[in-house]
Formats: sequence, C-alpha cells, structure tokens
Amino acid sequence: MTPLEQQVLDYLASHNVVTLATQGTAGLWATAVFYVNDQFNLTFLSAPHTRHSRNIAETGWVAATIQAEYHEWEAIRGIQLEGR
Repeated sequence: MTPLEQQVLDYLASHNVVTLATQGTAGLWATAVFYVNDQFNLTFLSAPHTRHSRNIAETGWVAATIQAEYHEWEAIRGIQLEGR
C-alpha cells in the first residue's frame, strides 16, 4: 500500500458521513448518508424508495464527497469520488 492510499484509508476511517450526488429522470439530487468502509469500498444503507436510491438504480452512477466541518474555506480538505 502506498503512503497516499494509507492516508486515504485513515481519512475514511475517521469520518462516517458521505454526501452522495446522483441524477435520474427527476433531475439532480444530493443527500448525506452514514457509511462504513472496507478498504476502498464504501457501503451505505438507504431505503429503496428514496430519490438517491432510485437514481442509483436507474443510472448506476454516483459522485460523492467526504469532508470534515471547517470554518475557513482555505482549510477545507476532503475526498471527492465517483463510481458505479
């Protein structure tokens, strides 16, 4: 494992909320959900009738951000990702 990969895993382990961005026939949608990670695999639980679940079922695509809360924009650090 590279030092960067370890840094990412440490960051994932120190947080538990991911903001998911999805798109479907109803348009764009973003929502925050709790996640758990197994290495680089993120898992969240959500009801199938929610808009983001329907969008993911429809397109298979999701973008996401994971970040801590910051008070100064210059300090913002986070992870952005996309996947299927």
